[in-house]
Amino acid sequence: MIVQRDGFDERSRMVLPVSLCMIVRNESRFLADCLRSAAPYVAEMIVVDTGSTDDTIAIGEACGARMLRAAWTDDFAAARNISLAAAGQPWILVLDADERLAAASVETWAALLDDSSKQGYYVKLHSWVESSSGAGTGSMSVVTDAVCRLFRNDERVRFRGIIHEEAASSMIELGGEESIGHAAGIEIWHEGYRDEIIAERGKYERNGRLLSLALAGEPNDPLLRYAAGTELFTAGRYSDALTWLEPLLEAAIVQDQGYGSDLLLKIVYGCRAAGRLHDAARYAKVGALRYPDFADMHTARGEVLLDLDDAEAALGCAVAAASIGEVPPYYSTAEGAGTYRSRYLGGAALERLYRFDEAAQAYVSALAHKPDYRPAWQRLLLLGLLHAPIRGYWRQAGEWFGVATASEGGEASVAGDRHLLSEMEAIFSDLGLREEEMASIWPLLRSMHSGSGWERGTAASAVAAAVRPLLRSVWLVQQGEALGALEAWGGSAIAMARSPVAEAQRCLAAGWTAAVGGGGQAAADDFAAAADAVGARPWQQRAAAAGLAAVFAAQARRYCGADLLPELRSEELLELLLGTTVLAN
Repeated sequence: MIVQRDGFDERSRMVLPVSLCMIVRNESRFLADCLRSAAPYVAEMIVVDTGSTDDTIAIGEACGARMLRAAWTDDFAAARNISLAAAGQPWILVLDADERLAAASVETWAALLDDSSKQGYYVKLHSWVESSSGAGTGSMSVVTDAVCRLFRNDERVRFRGIIHEEAASSMIELGGEESIGHAAGIEIWHEGYRDEIIAERGKYERNGRLLSLALAGEPNDPLLRYAAGTELFTAGRYSDALTWLEPLLEAAIVQDQGYGSDLLLKIVYGCRAAGRLHDAARYAKVGALRYPDFADMHTARGEVLLDLDDAEAALGCAVAAASIGEVPPYYSTAEGAGTYRSRYLGGAALERLYRFDEAAQAYVSALAHKPDYRPAWQRLLLLGLLHAPIRGYWRQAGEWFGVATASEGGEASVAGDRHLLSEMEAIFSDLGLREEEMASIWPLLRSMHSGSGWERGTAASAVAAAVRPLLRSVWLVQQGEALGALEAWGGSAIAMARSPVAEAQRCLAAGWTAAVGGGGQAAADDFAAAADAVGARPWQQRAAAAGLAAVFAAQARRYCGADLLPELRSEELLELLLGTTVLAN
């Protein structure tokens, strides 16, 4: 039942019959924000502290939470169940301190809580995930899962598992799978997968120790083995993760749509990262057939097929993923699957097929969904810088970006301050860009100006950080400074990766810059090295062959005389062919 209470919630003046239940330890960094986000939607807040040595308890009490103390026993379920036992409201909401409850109308909550057919609900959990590059800087993406965090207060419903604990199993035993619905409109945002936070808390070490304890008691439990593989996968130990995950394809958990789809997707990515491309393609094909409405699987399959240099098939996967659009809530999904990432994949496939105009359209389509998506901007600008007719697509993409960055509070209009860094002005001039071409992407270019007011971390500065090295790299190539171009593009970061795939990529980039700069022999040597690199992927080997062919054609005309040999289409577009193929992700 929902009652009214003056002053509790100015929007609706209603109190929801919900107990917030949490467990914490040394969460002074996050706890206050978490409690503030949940306070408008709960009647009480119960927080079990398992041994904090900072001011977590004081913060919780200041925010109005009922703070309980309990000894930590290496058992997450046991700690959570202490909080459930103390709850006094008919419904329970479970959060972690590094999570925030997204704003929603109380009416949305009320409709869910009044549904007598539901024992509980899966809630969308969005986690920020950081992917570190060789240069030591990370890019952020969002992964979305469905987690059962809102359920009726019933003493028969309790968490299970000393790690990766869950309460859904006990609900399903009581009322069947249909008793748990999906809470449309209620979402949680999670900070804890950022690299800094993982390192600070020692999550991998703690989770590994607890999983070892759990597996010692139940060595054949498929969910524990899945959890062990997931921990290794998250830590980047892909080959080790596969030894746990691949055998589970015969386990009963694959019958569950959520577990089965995520298991297969992790196996695909793991095989790809481990260089087992044909196995990755085989698993991805199974996944796409088994889960035809799972855009992430189609996108992953397309990425593998691009590695195998099957651009036509990869394009088909991109189209299939984009046709799905929003991923159904029962899948664990990465941001952009079915929208901008799928369209970007289509653009990459079209580039490999030398259908450059269509590729540019695909990148514009990706930017319509996410105007600050750096990879799409890089590819679209590279295409236009190397092939002037493509620049016609810059205006539309620039308009998308201008609308997005204007919402951040900065000026993004063409009529604004036109002062850019002097270095950028020189580069644009030397690249031969016309005033109207620069104006078409002025919202983006303005973000490169140090005095434009953009704060670090905004969409504008994030895109500028990715685009500026590209512009300088292309300019250096056209000036004949191949080594400088490679360094500007990120050659040092590539070298730091120290993988065979990265070595092939470094050689390809060096070959491109040498070829465009007129160094035919150096380019040929670099392309040959790329083709011979141990672990080079099929598309990289073809790129090396294409580079050699283009260089030899150009040299033949130079040495034999242009009047004796016809000019080839590939020679006309030498920079475009090499640049788009060599520098593709």
